[in-house]
Formats: sequence, structure tokens, C-alpha cells
Amino acid sequence: MDDEPDLLDLLEEVVSSFMPDAQILTATRVQEAKQVIQSTKVDLIVADQNLPDGKGHEIFQLIQEKNLKTRFVLCSSDQVHDIPELSSAKIFGSIVKPNILDSLDAILEKFRAELRLEAGAIADRDSIDFVPVRIRGLVKTQPLPCDIYVRLSDSKFVKVFNANSAFSAKDLDKYLSKSVESLYVVKENRRDYLKCLTGSVIASLSSKESSEAEISQAMKDSFAIASDSFKAIGFSEDTQQIAKAYSEAAANLVNANPRLSDLLEKIKSDPEDYLGSHSMLLSLVSCALVRCMPWASETIYKKLSLASFLHDITLPNSATAQVVSLKEAEGKFSKEEIELIRNHPLEGAALVRQITEIPPDVDNIIIQHHEHGDGTGFPNQINSQRISPLSAIFIIAHDFCFAYLTKKQNISLGAFLAINESKYNSGSFKQVLKDMQANLYQIQ
Repeated sequence: MDDEPDLLDLLEEVVSSFMPDAQILTATRVQEAKQVIQSTKVDLIVADQNLPDGKGHEIFQLIQEKNLKTRFVLCSSDQVHDIPELSSAKIFGSIVKPNILDSLDAILEKFRAELRLEAGAIADRDSIDFVPVRIRGLVKTQPLPCDIYVRLSDSKFVKVFNANSAFSAKDLDKYLSKSVESLYVVKENRRDYLKCLTGSVIASLSSKESSEAEISQAMKDSFAIASDSFKAIGFSEDTQQIAKAYSEAAANLVNANPRLSDLLEKIKSDPEDYLGSHSMLLSLVSCALVRCMPWASETIYKKLSLASFLHDITLPNSATAQVVSLKEAEGKFSKEEIELIRNHPLEGAALVRQITEIPPDVDNIIIQHHEHGDGTGFPNQINSQRISPLSAIFIIAHDFCFAYLTKKQNISLGAFLAINESKYNSGSFKQVLKDMQANLYQIQ
């Protein structure tokens, strides 16, 4: 749709050469185009913004109003962000005049790929990139923000759910019964999917109607989402928002359940999901332990829960998260994996520094969480004299959570502290251990 005949001819020529079987309709006025899209199924419209009888964005508004599946592409000298009606909308694409050909080719390639999928054909990975999404997350994104696919082979995928449809608990059970843990989305839709999932989980974390078990599950889900998002698109603003909601949820749970034993009975921890359960449990245990310190505060809770959320986020799997010492890792992991394990405290601390309005010391807690009082830890091999008191509490909580989830020691906090008393009886550990044992009746 354009009122310049030469440009209209050019657009028609490019589309016909790219898609010889396509039926191409042209319009030079807004009203003419409106009549066409309301009377004919149109898959794609390329529209100028400034036309004699109106604006191109009116076509997009009609598409939205009528809930049509027509893809809208702006082809104009005006930028999308300068058009209020389009600036926050999700359009299929935009072309800035006069640089038309390269942008149009890319848009038509994307359009052609989508048509293959909509025709019900099995998609080939050679032409479209797919990425996995956890099926447990699909239940939380209602309606689905994009099409969902199942993988038939390494290179073949077929659509099983349309965008804006529902993925129910029954669907979840069906796939889990078949041992299917992941379905797939087209790679370019991953950001939209993660954003939708993020909003849902933040709502669960913040809801006053959620039970302790529901909040603890949302905390585990939060870690999984943040981990997937970090691997896919880096440390995004959405991940930062999850981290903040997560820390608030942890503080609220601990304030409502001062005794750790009561809290452990209410929450859902799953040793099979070590990374998510470990992160969630660590935030609660560390906050519970610090309650008996004379310098405990809401800010301290926030520091510990943020550190819990982010300290292992750069690790690839649960096995690497369960490494206690680098010496233990030798022979079990590749050199590359050992380097990931060695450096993940530094990488996690670097991520923390990207969060706005972050309280001080969180990065230091993460850097020190694998240090040992005798100086044999990593990454810096510092001893108990150089480990901060807050990091000492975090390390004790970290060790307890490992024992709790792996069942390698008695899971009673009192028994755990007694067994490990010599380990925590020097430097910064000594006083925090003394305070914990003196107040054990309050927190256990």
C-alpha cells in the first residue's frame, strides 16, 4: 500500500520474484486497503504511513480491532518509534525508505518461513532455529504468547499449540508421562516467551494470596527462568526484576516463619532439581540464621537472598553446582567445566553489579561463597580471617543446604552445627557460630 506508483511497482516486483506463487494486491489509499483486508484473507501487508486519505497505522489498528492474523509491515520514511500508535506495538517488521531492498528481503524470508509452519508442514531446522522451553513454564503463560512445537528428530519439529491458545495442567501431565521435559519455540520468539513467563512468576512471588508452598515453588521457577534467560539473552532487565521480587519473597517467608523447622515443613524442595531448590533453600536458611545476629535487618535479608538467587546462575547444571572443592572436581569434569566452576563466583558477582539499587556487599558474598576457613577454597583461597561475617553466615547456610538436599549429613540444624563446629571455629566464623548456637532455640 503506497501512493507512489513507481515504489508500488518495485514492491510488487520484489515480492513476486521472492514468492512467485503469491497473490499480490495493491492499494493507494487507506480506505481501499481497509476494504481489501476485511473482505479478503491477507497474510501480509506492507504499508506506507503517509497517504492522501489517512495514515498507514490505521490499517494496523483495524487488524488489531478485528483480531485478524494479517502481518503488518511499515514501509515509510517515518521511524516506528516516532509513531505513537505503533511505538509500543508488536508489528511484523519495518522498512525505512529509501533503504528498501535489504530490509524487505529479510522480512519476506521471515514471512515465508512462517507460512511453511502455518500450512501444517513439519518444520526443518535448516530453515528455522528452535530453542527449548521447559514445559512446566508453559502452564504459567496463559494464553501462550507464541506457537509451541514438539521435536520429532534432531532437525524436524511440528507445531502442537498455537499462539493465544491454552496449555493446561492436563497437557502438562500428558507430556510428563511421556518423559518430555521441554517443548520448543522459534528462536526469535524466545524473548517474548520469557517476558510473559517472567511477569507470571513475579505476580506469584508478590501475591498475598499465595501459600508458603506456592511461593517456594515460584522461587524455584524464578531461578529456572532467570537461568534460561541468562543463557539465551544475557542478564536482562526482566531477570533483575525477578531477582528483586525473589529477595522480597524470601524475606517475607522468613518473617512469617521464624523457626526454620516450621519453614522447611511448608516449602517444596526437590533434590532432583538441585539448582532451583538449592537457591530457594539457601535464601531462606541464610535469612533464618542471620535473625539471631545483633546486626540483623531487612537490608541484610535482601543481601543474602539476592546472593542466593545469583550465586550459581552462570553454572550449566546441577552437577557443577554440587562441587565442594576443585580437587574433588578433577577427573569428574572437563578442564572447561572446572574453569566454569572456578570462575562462577566472580561471574555471579559481576552480574550483581549490573542490578540498579543493589545494596553493598552482595557481590562480596557471592565471591566468597566457596571459600573455606582453612584457605583451601576458591577462587581466591582466602582464610577465615579475611572472610566477612556476612559471608561466613552464607557459607554455613550453603553447607547446610548441601547436606539437607543431598542427605549426606543429619538434616537437623543443631546436629549439623555440632558436627561442623571445628570447621567454623576460627576467624569470622567463630562469633557467628557462637551466636547461632546461643540462639538455636529461636531459629531451629
